[in-house]
Amino acid sequence: MDNVSQPNQIIRTIKAQTEWKNELLQAQNEVDYFLDVLNDLKSRTIGDSHKSLIVAQFVQDFHHYQRLTKRMLDEIGEIRHEMAEEIQTQNLIDAESMRDQRYFKAEMRDFQKNYKETKYKFRAFVAGFEYLTDKETTL
Repeated sequence: MDNVSQPNQIIRTIKAQTEWKNELLQAQNEVDYFLDVLNDLKSRTIGDSHKSLIVAQFVQDFHHYQRLTKRMLDEIGEIRHEMAEEIQTQNLIDAESMRDQRYFKAEMRDFQKNYKETKYKFRAFVAGFEYLTDKETTL
C-alpha cells in the first residue's frame, strides 16, 4: 500500500518539499548574482579568448539553472497543491502523489549534485581572476 496516512509521514513529506522549495529559491537568487558577476567579467575578458569562452559557458550554464529552477519550483508547487487537496479531502496522500514525490526527490538529488559542481567550478574560476583586485583598498 503506497498511500500515506500517518501524520508523521505526511509531516516529513511536507517538510522535505518545503526544504526543496527553499533550496530552489536560494539557487534562483545565487544564479541571478552569478550572472551579474559574469556580466562584469564579459567586458574584462575581451582580450583573452580562452577566458571569454569560459565566461560564455558559465553564462549558458547559469541560464540553464534559471530555467531549471523555475520549472522545478512550478513542479513542486503542483505536487504540494495536489497533496494538500488529498489531505483535506481524504486525510491521506495517495500512491500517485507519493510516486511524484519520489520522482521529485531523485530530481532534486541530481539538481543538487550538478548545481554544486557548477558553483564549485565557477568559484574556482572567479577566485583566480584578478578583476577583484582592480579596486583600491584602504585600511
